[in-house]
Formats: sequence, structure tokens, C-alpha cells
Amino acid sequence: MGSRLPMRHVSSKQRARLEEYYRVRGEYLEKNPVCQYPDCGRRSTEIHHRRGRHGKLLCDAENFVGLCGNHHRFAHDNPITARKMGLSEHRNAKKEDV
Repeated sequence: MGSRLPMRHVSSKQRARLEEYYRVRGEYLEKNPVCQYPDCGRRSTEIHHRRGRHGKLLCDAENFVGLCGNHHRFAHDNPITARKMGLSEHRNAKKEDV
């Protein structure tokens, strides 16, 4: 068996932030059960953050796109195409610019 790294300590502030994220994420996936990639139809199992996860964007459901695993990888592997399709936005874009 290989050596295991010690678990990283998670601060109480970060733990609360992650608990909020998991709650909002679960609600979003429940309301949006189908992958939002055009013509996919698979179950959405992952959240893609259109403008990243920094700060308040982590739990902002307006920043979420529900995707299946394949299309979530696609969005990260093809950022230019994902932006053209509306799956991603530039982090510093204002809502009226998009």
C-alpha cells in the first residue's frame, strides 16, 4: 500500500462555505436535472461555474450551469467554444456585457 498524505485541516469558515455550496448545488441540480449542453439529454451531475468559483461566485446559482460529466470536461477543455456557447463567461465580465 502506498503512503498516504495527511488530511488537510479545513477552517470553520471554509467548512461553512462548503456546506452552503453543497446545499445550493443540490437544490440547483434538483431543479435542473438535465444537462444544459445543447441536445444532450443526460442527467446533470456536475456544476460548472460560468465565471469561476472565487469568493461569492462559489454559491451564486446564477453562476451555475448543470452539466453531465462529459460536457463539464468539454467546457474546461474547450474554453473558447464554451464561451461562445454561453457555458462560460470571462470572470471579470459584467452581467450587461454578456
